[in-house]
Parts: sequence; C-alpha cells; structure tokens
Amino acid sequence: MTSFSLDSAKRAKAFSDREIDVITDFIKTNIHKLRANHGSGGPGMVARVREIWSELIAGVNACGHGPRTLQQEKEKWRNL
Repeated sequence: MTSFSLDSAKRAKAFSDREIDVITDFIKTNIHKLRANHGSGGPGMVARVREIWSELIAGVNACGHGPRTLQQEKEKWRNL
C-alpha cells in the first residue's frame, strides 16, 4: 500500500500584501498594453507584451518573499 505524504506536495508561500499591491498597481498601469490586440499592435507586439510581464515578475520578486513565476502572478491576479 502506498502512502501519500503531505510533505511531498509543496505549496508556494502566500502572497504578501506588498506583492499584491505591486501586482495590482502594475496591472492597473499596464492593462491597456496587455490587452492590446496582437494583430493591431504591429510587428514585435508579442515581444513587447512578454517584456511587460517580465517587468511584473521583476517587481514582485524584488519584494523579497521568494521567487514567483509568471503563472503564479497571473493566477493571483485572476483570483483577486
């Protein structure tokens, strides 16, 4: 019989209030750029959107509460 250990299922630390503030402020500032139609944005739009998301990752990770991935940050934004 196989036993399941909760230790093997690692969870990320909860987002701090500061991290949530950084995400919220960043999205409010850049929402129009992130929702821009890639077709109407012209050449390089995908790269620009990727760069914007990279700025968010850097800003949240600068808070010092552990490295966060883009997936974690997008999920947090969806759940706010």
